[in-house]
Amino acid sequence: LINRKDVAILMPATILFSYGVLFEYCALYGWYYMEELWPVFILGPGIGFYLMYFLGDRDRGSFVAGTIMTVLAILFWMGMPSFRFFWPLALILVGLGLLLKARRQAREREDSSEKTAENS
Repeated sequence: LINRKDVAILMPATILFSYGVLFEYCALYGWYYMEELWPVFILGPGIGFYLMYFLGDRDRGSFVAGTIMTVLAILFWMGMPSFRFFWPLALILVGLGLLLKARRQAREREDSSEKTAENS
């Protein structure tokens, strides 16, 4: 937290912390709670992305990833029955959208670097 250049360590630290708390809770009170608490496996990395965003260089991708994972965890905890049929398709569509966006941004960078080279 002191050295904002090493924010990448926040992700594994957050995952280990959240999973450790989850496992300790289940070890103390019963592993049958895992049936209700499994969304922590999604929420842990989501919180890690938020920490990387807020404590790092404010990379928008970290914020978006944190939001997606946090919303998914909350929806799973809410137990929306219709959502169990929808979420696989939603994950596929969001993933495809992110891939297409990254591809478009890479093309735009190529085009701008080619224009810069032509102008030189």
